[in-house]
Amino acid sequence: MILKDTHYIDEFSSYYIPGVEKVIIRSVVIPTLTEDDLFSFEYDYETYNFDIHFNLSGLVFKVIKYKSADKSISRTYIFEYDSSGRPTSFTELYGDEAKHNLTSTITYDDKGRVVARKQLSRGFLGNNDEEVNISYTYEEKKETITVSQNGIVEETIMKSYVYAKNGKINKIMYYDASELYQGFEEFIFDPTVGLIRSHISKEADNTVNYKESYSYNQINDLKTYIYRSSNYNLNWRYEYNYLNKKIWSDKFCYLENRLMLITNRTLN
Repeated sequence: MILKDTHYIDEFSSYYIPGVEKVIIRSVVIPTLTEDDLFSFEYDYETYNFDIHFNLSGLVFKVIKYKSADKSISRTYIFEYDSSGRPTSFTELYGDEAKHNLTSTITYDDKGRVVARKQLSRGFLGNNDEEVNISYTYEEKKETITVSQNGIVEETIMKSYVYAKNGKINKIMYYDASELYQGFEEFIFDPTVGLIRSHISKEADNTVNYKESYSYNQINDLKTYIYRSSNYNLNWRYEYNYLNKKIWSDKFCYLENRLMLITNRTLN
């Protein structure tokens, strides 16, 4: 089975749709992945198709991104999993020649928690390798994240979690290495079906970074996703039509009510 997504961009010009490929791969291909599981993509100003290949367990193991005009391959993404179906590696290959561009690996502890991530990327000419290591340590409802690049520690983040009665994370509070409060994220879930309704991120002084809101259709498939960026004062809205449950056929992206991107999906 192959899902094919075709993207139509109208008057894209200098605008940048945040995380377009990340949205495709994270929320459509592998919904369980988080932002940290992937890395930043740049979206080229052309029309692309995505061929998505599944293994016998129903997990995506390969995504091929190619130009609609000449069918030349732009990127190939390879996913690997452990015996529990958790992603363990993510590889990006560049062009028709499948040149190795980046590998991201994930390691878990015996409780299924992520304890390490490693990303190795190469320069455009195959030089200037960059290695990023992220380690995670846990203590009750606290988590410490240490980020190092090429062997040098660049950032330490401490998180403290507040859980709702249903066991879902209700709030995440952030601190720096000196345990100085940096801000928080808050999540609101539907009390009946448990689906996320909103997500907000604020700085220590209560300044809003961004807001996300979600609405669903009658069978609890995502109908509308809205992202409001306070830093850039932009409102992005995604709307979905569905082929059947969980598989959408059309996705529309609006910037300030201006249609910016249409994605059409067919199931073969």
